[in-house]
Amino acid sequence: MIVRLGRYTVIYLATLAALLVIGLVMTMRLEMAPPSGLSVLLPPLVGAIIEGQRLARSEIEKIVVADAWRAAAAMTVIALVVDAAVLVVAQFLPGPREILIALSPAFFVFSGITLALLVLLANRYGLTFAFNNERKRKTGR
Repeated sequence: MIVRLGRYTVIYLATLAALLVIGLVMTMRLEMAPPSGLSVLLPPLVGAIIEGQRLARSEIEKIVVADAWRAAAAMTVIALVVDAAVLVVAQFLPGPREILIALSPAFFVFSGITLALLVLLANRYGLTFAFNNERKRKTGR
């Protein structure tokens, strides 16, 4: 595997925690919530960018397209497991539980597939974008 999945997981969780704190502060102080899509795309993008930069600093000269997709798929599985764990924890909170009970199973399936595709694309884009930019910076172009 060309990426370190443990490191990606820690970065993903740290980004989620930071977004939670920022959201709470914004809600309490500014009386506004951060954009909801931010919590979907930012954690995988940050994790993939950091891993892409690490890869560019290693001895790898070029990312093979198949390896990039394979790494993005593995990172997507990690993100979906973390998101599923967050959903399970949310079921024990009174407010989210009521919302989750009201939603249909078809909504969860559609949302899960959409989330998986968005996270996969964010991981793939972040990985190759960061790798190419860090490689250019390293070589001085």
